[in-house]
Amino acid sequence: MARDKKKRKQYVNPTQGKNSGEINEFGEYVDGGDETLVDIVEVKEVAQDFFEKHQSSILILIVGGVLLLGGYLAYSFGFKAPKEAAAMEAIYKAQEQFAQDSFILALENPGGGFEGFLDIIDNYGSTKSGNLAKYYAGISYLNLGRTEDAINYLESYRSNDDITSIMKAGALGDAYAESKNYDKAVEVAITTAKNTTVGDPHGEFRIGPIANKTQYEKILRLIELGIEEGATLVAGGVDMPEGCEKGYYVQPTVFANVTMDMTIANEEIFGPVLCMIKYETEEEAIKIANDTEYGLAGYIQGEASHAHEVAKKIRAGQIIINGGAKGTGAPFGGYKSSG
Repeated sequence: MARDKKKRKQYVNPTQGKNSGEINEFGEYVDGGDETLVDIVEVKEVAQDFFEKHQSSILILIVGGVLLLGGYLAYSFGFKAPKEAAAMEAIYKAQEQFAQDSFILALENPGGGFEGFLDIIDNYGSTKSGNLAKYYAGISYLNLGRTEDAINYLESYRSNDDITSIMKAGALGDAYAESKNYDKAVEVAITTAKNTTVGDPHGEFRIGPIANKTQYEKILRLIELGIEEGATLVAGGVDMPEGCEKGYYVQPTVFANVTMDMTIANEEIFGPVLCMIKYETEEEAIKIANDTEYGLAGYIQGEASHAHEVAKKIRAGQIIINGGAKGTGAPFGGYKSSG
C-alpha cells in the first residue's frame, strides 16, 4: 500500500516542554532537538556575556568569601581554641579554692601562679570558662556578704541550659534577699518557677511526678490552705502543669508574703512549693528557722566563719553551709519531730 506523502501537522511532545517535533510523511515522529540545541547555545552565550561584564565583581565576591572562611578558621583554631584551653587550665585552681570555701583566694589569688576568677573574667571573658568564672565570682561574693557584687556577676553570667539557669536564678534570689530587696527576690523566684519544666522523667524535664497519690493530694491541700490563709500565690497552683493530662504532677509553686502563723510555714510540704518569708535582722532569721516543730536540716549561705557561728544557733540535725557536701561519716538525725 502506498504511503500518504501528505505532510502531517506539527506535533508537540508533552513530556519535553518546548522541544517540539512533527510527524513526517511516513507517520513517524521526528524530534525537534535542533531547537533545544539552539536554546542551549543562546543560554551559554548570555552566561558568557554576563560573566565578561561582571567578571571583576564576581571575582571580588569569590575572594571575599574565601577570605572570610579562612579568617573564621584561623580565628577558631589559631586563636579561640588555644585561648579556651588556657582558660580551662586557669580556672581549675580557682575552683579548688572555691570548693574549700576560700572565696577571696578563689577570686584573687588561688596560688601556684594561677589566676583567680576575676583575672580569668578579664583575660578570658569571651570563652566558656571566662563566662563560667562570672558565676563562680557571683557565688563567691554572695558567700562573702557582698551582695551587690554578687548580683552584678550573676546577672552577667550567660546560662545555656535548664540546670545552670535554675542555679543562677536561685543564687540571684538569695542575693536579692540578702540585700533586703524582697520584691526582686520574689521576681527571680517567679521566673525560675515558670522556667522549670515538669513532665515524664524519661524526657527532658526538670521535675517529674510526685511519688504517690497520698502525697500528691497533701501537696495540693497545702497549696489551697496557703491561698485561704492569705499568702500571695505568685506562681504555680493546684492546676495540672501545661502538657500534663494525667499523673501526679504539680506545678512549681511560689508563695510570697508568708507569715509564721500560716500552715504552709509550719507543715512539711515535701513538694515543689517555695514559701518566702521576710526578715529584717539575722536574729529574726534565726528565730524563724527555729520556730517549727521540725528540725531535720537547714541551709546557710554567707562568709564561711560567720556562717558556722550562725549554724550553731539553729536547731536542726544537719546544717549545710554554702552548698557544701554532707560528710558521709557524720551522724544523721534531726531535732524535735524530725528526731
